[in-house]
Amino acid sequence: MTTLSEQPLAEKSIYKGSCHCGFATYTVGLDLTTPTAQMRGAIFTRCNCTICHKSGALLADPGPDIQSSFTLLTPSSDTQLREYTFNTRRLRWFSCPQCGIQLFVRGKVEIGGAEVEVMRINILTLDAEADGAELEDLRKIKIMYWDTRDNDPSTATLADQPCKGGIWSCRLTVMIQAGLHGDYGEA
Repeated sequence: MTTLSEQPLAEKSIYKGSCHCGFATYTVGLDLTTPTAQMRGAIFTRCNCTICHKSGALLADPGPDIQSSFTLLTPSSDTQLREYTFNTRRLRWFSCPQCGIQLFVRGKVEIGGAEVEVMRINILTLDAEADGAELEDLRKIKIMYWDTRDNDPSTATLADQPCKGGIWSCRLTVMIQAGLHGDYGEA
């Protein structure tokens, strides 16, 4: 099993995660208090690209030392997961071959003119802290939104609210039009 990076434990907690059926399990070190540089000031992000929009992924960055921050426990290799690529084929989305839950994305992107290895965890697959403690209240962490549907991801901007075509803005519009607004606003 891989050890976590040298980042102090006070900053990086270890979490367990899994797919719905339990075939795929992992541990990951995440600092849910301080944004990484690659996330440009955000801890959790949603994106309005077609894959994120349709899957509803909510992503977090385990940090620059990917190899020591993430451990796939089961299956024994990511080759036993379902891998999906699209567009430039530089990012690989990994999901459970049995239940289909998207676990993480890994690949290379251009950031500031340099090619960088990245990984993002779908935090919706986190189960608990590795020591068995319940997850902290993730609702307190602000979600930022990437605008990549019509923009190059390497130059995409982050916004405080969903961008055009973002999953929450579309859902809200449909709910308001259907009169199912509840606390979301006036119909």
